[in-house]
Amino acid sequence: MSENIDNLIDKFYAEVEESVANAKNRLNEAIENKETNIELLDTIMQPIVDTLTYDDMDSEEVYKKYIDYLGSFSWPAKRAAQIQLETICGYKHHITIAALLVAEDKFGNKVPGDFFHFAKQSDNWINKCAGILSCVSRNTENPNYKEIVKKLGEKVELVKTLDEDRLERLCKITDDYPSDEMHELSSVDAKDIEDALEVLDKALAETDLMQRKRILSDSVIALNIRLSMLDFERTSTVLDGENIEFEILCDNA
Repeated sequence: MSENIDNLIDKFYAEVEESVANAKNRLNEAIENKETNIELLDTIMQPIVDTLTYDDMDSEEVYKKYIDYLGSFSWPAKRAAQIQLETICGYKHHITIAALLVAEDKFGNKVPGDFFHFAKQSDNWINKCAGILSCVSRNTENPNYKEIVKKLGEKVELVKTLDEDRLERLCKITDDYPSDEMHELSSVDAKDIEDALEVLDKALAETDLMQRKRILSDSVIALNIRLSMLDFERTSTVLDGENIEFEILCDNA
């Protein structure tokens, strides 16, 4: 029985290695041919994405090569791929935890109802982080976006000193656990988050729907946050303006 299981495992890894090798060859061909169809490139890279957390493969190096290639013709595609890498590998999940601490400072033990939705449902670390911080900015009179992001940077350093129990409780809120390799909050990250908060607040203050859409087009992150807000409004049983116990989020996550 044990031998059969070992054979199945060996067969699985052999198939994965073959798939990864094929993806590497196809990427090299695509680069050689100056392929710019991002949908096709993403399809080629899927086996690499699926194995990014495999320690015994060089998938991360291949994906970084892909990111660099995207940068030769599309900054937004390169940025999106970089964020995907950071999310899958957990390199910046500690920054999302830092956003929780910024929100805790603002709200104490009572957080807005949509806070939990952002913390759980966002599809990557920066959308999640900006979504949480949007709860802070939207509940602050005349918010200083630069100051909010500055506080985020300060909390990032604090996260590195948290004891295991405290970190575990916070990670339960986001369902994300930081990697041992924690990458810094870059100036690009900070600017993207700051811009998203400002764009979102401007859009929400706009009564004309078309103008609101135009404003949101200035920031993909702000647009994603707004879509998440609409999803929350459509599906949530939390009453408008109702707050949730912060510690209950930790316990029930």
